[in-house]
Amino acid sequence: MIMWGGIFCCPYVDFNTGGRCRLATDTWVATSIVDALLARSADSGVWTAIEMIVWGGCTLETRTLLKTGGEYCGYRVRRPVQDLL
Repeated sequence: MIMWGGIFCCPYVDFNTGGRCRLATDTWVATSIVDALLARSADSGVWTAIEMIVWGGCTLETRTLLKTGGEYCGYRVRRPVQDLL
């Protein structure tokens, strides 16, 4: 399982960090923030059994909807996904 992004309230802060759960050892490992996507909340994510794909959402800092995304795989570098709209 991978958890990524989100929001903290009061003051509002978007995150571009996360973690991967290692079920065999019942531990969490932080995801890298190198080349991470822009911090966002209310994004959509899907797990494909090999990678996590994140799309859209919004950023509270600029109060804009995002039309970008990317993919994360624990054993290779994330590729940015092009803006499709």
